[in-house]
Amino acid sequence: MGLSRAEYQEQLRHQDPLFKNLNELGVRILDPTEWLVGPTGLCRMTKDGNALYFDTAHLTIPGAILLRPCFEPLFAAPMQGASSGRTETPL
Repeated sequence: MGLSRAEYQEQLRHQDPLFKNLNELGVRILDPTEWLVGPTGLCRMTKDGNALYFDTAHLTIPGAILLRPCFEPLFAAPMQGASSGRTETPL
């Protein structure tokens, strides 16, 4: 039970231009698809007996933990500008 990878990607296709523009501005985009699609090719709703979603769009704690490997590269890489002493003004 769950959406196929193709159905999942089709639901998000309207966001593609936004992410493309952000990527061109140097924003790093994380795609959680690899972790959310199970070995059957369907988006997982549960894993090890735990619900992964609170509702149709929000992850539960087990769902968020499942995505941990998606975020690890961000914390392993040195932050750009971290040693420059600059402070950024929030938008």
